[in-house]
Amino acid sequence: MALLAFPKVIAAAVNGPAVGIGVTTLLHCDLCYCTPNATFWVPFTRLALVPEFSSSATFVETMGLAKANDLLLLGKKIDATKAVDWNICSEVVADCDDSGDPFHKNSLASKISKDIDERLLSLPLGDKTSQIFCAMIRGTRRARLEQICKEELVKLDARFDGGECLEAVMHLNIGTSKSRL
Repeated sequence: MALLAFPKVIAAAVNGPAVGIGVTTLLHCDLCYCTPNATFWVPFTRLALVPEFSSSATFVETMGLAKANDLLLLGKKIDATKAVDWNICSEVVADCDDSGDPFHKNSLASKISKDIDERLLSLPLGDKTSQIFCAMIRGTRRARLEQICKEELVKLDARFDGGECLEAVMHLNIGTSKSRL
């Protein structure tokens, strides 16, 4: 819930696979960029899980019901181009260093940090102005998303307590040649 209340601009950089909470968190970020090799996968139903971190609402609001269900219900994995088309990310940034070092001068994180600094934070009162924007934009949905998140957690706890998640994982044959994950 702290992410929903964070007062500053939240930027995400996806350079590789984003899975589960790694995807659902992106829809709470103010800015999200990815590299061409990024993938996005929410395998909740395979694991007998339910949507988390308000994704039952944020996915539908962001991309529409059909695409949200492709990801959440059917567990489809999508690539970077589709993530932009479906409004998960705003841009695919090419020619980034893919060593995994976020501090490399050509890493995705470095590139978007530089862009945010030049376009926003270096402006007179840019930091304060961005905080006002964030408060206004997030404020209209924060209480509703917090409530949805709590409801999702209750349902998720019930799935764990009832053993459905363990049963689903056991049927996946993880670690065998017959793995269905």
